[in-house]
Amino acid sequence: MRNTLRAAALIGAIAVLALVARASFATADEPAASSSTAPYVVHMKNYAFNPATLNVPVGATVIFKNEDTVAHTAAAPGKNGFDSGNLDGGGQFKYVFAKAGRYDYGCAYHPNMKGTIVVGAAAAASPTPFTPPSPSGY
Repeated sequence: MRNTLRAAALIGAIAVLALVARASFATADEPAASSSTAPYVVHMKNYAFNPATLNVPVGATVIFKNEDTVAHTAAAPGKNGFDSGNLDGGGQFKYVFAKAGRYDYGCAYHPNMKGTIVVGAAAAASPTPFTPPSPSGY
């Protein structure tokens, strides 16, 4: 009986630690998997979009942050596209992706800067949250 109680207590402690570890690895840039309303972030740094490809659910807000000292833009052409306009160093632009689809975008000033936002139900799992390894031998 004592061993059963110890085993149950150990399993409970491991479960709590796993939840705490998972919560501590979610940041503003990487929303928790259960939060579809938390903003996603694309960083403009070193003349690149990071991440270059981002998967988000329909209705997600994406923030484009210019972390370079030079101006950039983020624009996807077309009827359902978006355009940040000029973003000086330190500037940012928010856009809500209301329609499913693939949005290829780039910087008007730096043609090598390209990125893709994939919007849809299957995209809701990105970014991938940290999952602690399961204990073995217990």
